[in-house]
Amino acid sequence: MPFNVVGMIEDRIGVKPSGLNRVFRISLKQLLVGILVIVVASASFLWVSDRIETHKRWASMIEVSQQFMVHFSEVYVRLPSITENETANPTHFWFLDELDYAEWSINQLIALDSAHASELFRIEDLIWILRDSGIAGIRLDDSQFLNLSNIINNIAQKLPQAYWNPLNTTVVDGETGPPFCYFGPSPPDEALLQQIDTLAIQAEKIINPSA
Repeated sequence: MPFNVVGMIEDRIGVKPSGLNRVFRISLKQLLVGILVIVVASASFLWVSDRIETHKRWASMIEVSQQFMVHFSEVYVRLPSITENETANPTHFWFLDELDYAEWSINQLIALDSAHASELFRIEDLIWILRDSGIAGIRLDDSQFLNLSNIINNIAQKLPQAYWNPLNTTVVDGETGPPFCYFGPSPPDEALLQQIDTLAIQAEKIINPSA
């Protein structure tokens, strides 16, 4: 009888640790899986959030560059007033107003795309020079005037082209941008932006050859 009691005790002692080990192993696996799920979910959330914000910023760049095009195209249309010192001429005031709107757009674009601020500041410099020239009045011969007109029109058209690519956008409203699966190059097209920078320098030299 004593032998049986001891055997039963031994059996119980042997079974009990085994059950604890089994429960511990299951709990540890569940814990590791839970931690892994949390880490993956957190990383995915951060990646998705960053992707959404990046696309919104790209869309805003496109929108603002198109606003610049609208106003700088009007500068091109109103350019004849730059050669006249007629402050009572409505065209003169419209010319200066459109320059202000174009400058506002460039400042917005600089805030969105600080990595290319130096190129965008060149356009802003041209706006300031055009504003000063529009206030003071300048003299340009026909060839200079034609060249300046063409340059202003080219800058107006090229800037939104630098920030827009049919491959990286679907809707442009400042809120939505490229398809979520898009992994191509981010705007702007730096080669095109460099062309705009060169055009702005050429325009400045036409207005102020001694600069």
